[in-house]
Amino acid sequence: MLSRLLPLQAASALQLAALHSACFSPGWGEKDFQGLLKELHYGGFLLEGRVSQKIGLIDWYQIGDTGEIYSLCVLPPYRKRGLGRQLLSALLETAPKQGIHTLFLEVAEENTAARRLYETSGFYEVGRRSRYYPSAHEHGTTAIVLSQHFCENEQGDM
Repeated sequence: MLSRLLPLQAASALQLAALHSACFSPGWGEKDFQGLLKELHYGGFLLEGRVSQKIGLIDWYQIGDTGEIYSLCVLPPYRKRGLGRQLLSALLETAPKQGIHTLFLEVAEENTAARRLYETSGFYEVGRRSRYYPSAHEHGTTAIVLSQHFCENEQGDM
């Protein structure tokens, strides 16, 4: 499948909301993305498939030298094709160039595909948040907090 990465832009808020809502329940709305896109330290990529269809998203927020991945999602019909890895790889290449030394994220304990992607990309567990995500059962779903640290080379560059 041919695909290309596009930086997030304010004009993309409606597309971002539709994509996020197709992948998460509850998804974020257009106003959520409009607010985030005004933030100086918010960034991300849209993955565009054939005929300009937006099929994936990764977004993050940076505070100082720390970044937090907010979302990584690929529309269900396009999953298991390496597109999530493509999005994550783009961030892992971009983060050190933006001065990010450490990345964090939360992933649902039962989301084994996402956990495998993150773990094979160098993330490791640093904590857990009980009942973090809403779920069908009353107790909620545990979030696993993962992190990755980028090592500095001898010149102090990332």
